[in-house]
Amino acid sequence: MKKSSLRCQTVIWVALIFLSFLFFPSGLVYSKPTSRTSSNYLYSQESEIYESAEEIVAERRKRRRRRAPKQNKISEQKKMEEKISSPNAKSSKITKRKRRRRRREKLEPVKHSEKKEYQDETKIKTIEGVKPFEDRWRILYKENLIDPYNQNILKGDRPVLGDDIFFTARFDSISRFEFFGTVPTPAGVSAADPIAEEFFGGNRKNAYIQDFRFTFELFKANTSFRPRDWEIRLTPAINLFHINAAENGILSRDVRKGTVRTTDDYALEEASVEYHLLDLNRFYDFVSFKGGIQKFNSDFRGIIFEDTNLGGRLLGTLNNNIYQFNILYFEMLEKDTNSLLNTFNDRHQEVFIANIYAQDFGIKGYTAQLSFHYNNDGPSIEYDKNLFLARPDAIGDAAEHEVDAKYIGFAGEGHWGKLNISHFFYYAFGDDSLNNIAGKEVDISAFAVGLEFSIDDDWVRYRFGWLHGSGDDDPEDGNAEGFDAILPNPNFVGGRNTYWIAQAIPLAGTGVQMVNQDSVFPSLRSSKVQGQANFVNPGINIFNIGMDLNLTPKIRSTLNLSKLSFSKTDALELVLNQANIAKDIGFDLSLGTEWRPWLNNNVIVDVGTNVLFPGEGFKDILTEGNLYSVTSRLIFTY
Repeated sequence: MKKSSLRCQTVIWVALIFLSFLFFPSGLVYSKPTSRTSSNYLYSQESEIYESAEEIVAERRKRRRRRAPKQNKISEQKKMEEKISSPNAKSSKITKRKRRRRRREKLEPVKHSEKKEYQDETKIKTIEGVKPFEDRWRILYKENLIDPYNQNILKGDRPVLGDDIFFTARFDSISRFEFFGTVPTPAGVSAADPIAEEFFGGNRKNAYIQDFRFTFELFKANTSFRPRDWEIRLTPAINLFHINAAENGILSRDVRKGTVRTTDDYALEEASVEYHLLDLNRFYDFVSFKGGIQKFNSDFRGIIFEDTNLGGRLLGTLNNNIYQFNILYFEMLEKDTNSLLNTFNDRHQEVFIANIYAQDFGIKGYTAQLSFHYNNDGPSIEYDKNLFLARPDAIGDAAEHEVDAKYIGFAGEGHWGKLNISHFFYYAFGDDSLNNIAGKEVDISAFAVGLEFSIDDDWVRYRFGWLHGSGDDDPEDGNAEGFDAILPNPNFVGGRNTYWIAQAIPLAGTGVQMVNQDSVFPSLRSSKVQGQANFVNPGINIFNIGMDLNLTPKIRSTLNLSKLSFSKTDALELVLNQANIAKDIGFDLSLGTEWRPWLNNNVIVDVGTNVLFPGEGFKDILTEGNLYSVTSRLIFTY
């Protein structure tokens, strides 16, 4: 679809979103417009109530005075004569006069010291011998810039400018060691072992990845209850990557570069400005705009889109924060092949997202979401940093093509009583101008559905999950029926602890991967971040059971067992030119443990291991041996 049609759809959807606000009038009705510089209006209603209450009390007092009975003048005169004739009359008059004088006298103000050493920049005068604190932020607190647990200006505990401008600094160090015990790796004519005879060569691969991230935020706000007036956010990032493979031609297309690769990269991972546009009512429902390189997750579990990229986002809340909405447009940037950090090169891809969340939807504690995604991935030719063809996919008819896909989805997260629930349903439609596998233009019509139940029993949570992505039963009929996402990062059916999601499994004899790293759908595309979505794929079925074990306050473990199978195998049979491929992928068993030695997130140690026991379908495609990997991660956060 051309960009003009995208702009038309964008305008239509924006109009529909704002027209939908009419269905939530309580979130939009307010008596007067509220400015951020003058928040006194938010209390005007309360002050008017108090003033009216005082008027009512005064009126009641007047009525009581009117109702009071008039005393007899004769009796009053007799009382006065008796007082005058009494011996103590004169003294009583004197005491009354003294009382009146005391009431009329004004108390003299306390004399303050004029010494300059006791005067601060706010010109506060103090009692002699007493030194004041400048403001409420310093009372009873001692600051230390290297102490993250107590009062610290780098955590935004007190303002750096005035009374409402704060600054926060965060440092993250993520060290990952990944040992891919067995990954099916084909050995070509340039195999590392000169006497290699088997089709699959060495299958071991080790990687060490080090990430440093520095996040700085400067914002104006009242941190107690009010949304921020504005925010500036910067996150420079540094990546170090060392990997050792068993075969040539795996880390680079140039086999002369061998089996070891060490790279370093740096980027501006986040650079955004958020500005508060307006308040909608006295509950601080608001509308804000955020522009720049920013992180966004479009749903609860990262099924369709989760990325940090360049775009503009309109966000806000309605009806006392019961509804939250996002309208977002991304002009995607190209990513580095190895570090996955952003570059400043245009990706020729546009992503538009609109969603709305509803809290306590039907049931207390349950949040529902309705969303729309639009992905326009334009035609382009791109070789990655390791000289492999990233776009178009090096399979079938490798020609430039445009993918124009829309997603309509409904998802939910929360609990129904003691039962925790998470679910989603997405339907994808659109067209692909020239699908590589089909060899012609195809119409997209695919869906994905997932459901997870869990229940807590003391320190154990039992989980049951199911995920289904539709598959294409006839790759050459002009209909693309295999589901694929935009940029997924799924935390579902075991998430990154499982072998299927954590590892990129290559499809031997082709230039694509059967499943990409950090993805759950077997999309048969070259790369998740640099390749294009492919809707001619076999689809997936996953049944998962698992347990989350809070062994101690410091140690938490996760155990998962999944049964995997393809929905359809016709696309695989066409690509591999192999008939009668079974659907069974196998069983995926994983165990992950998290240790927090200080009972917080400043230091986290993760260790995980997983094993894939191949089924008949996986054996038909790749290998019969078990596949396993071990990963560890050390996180320091300041």
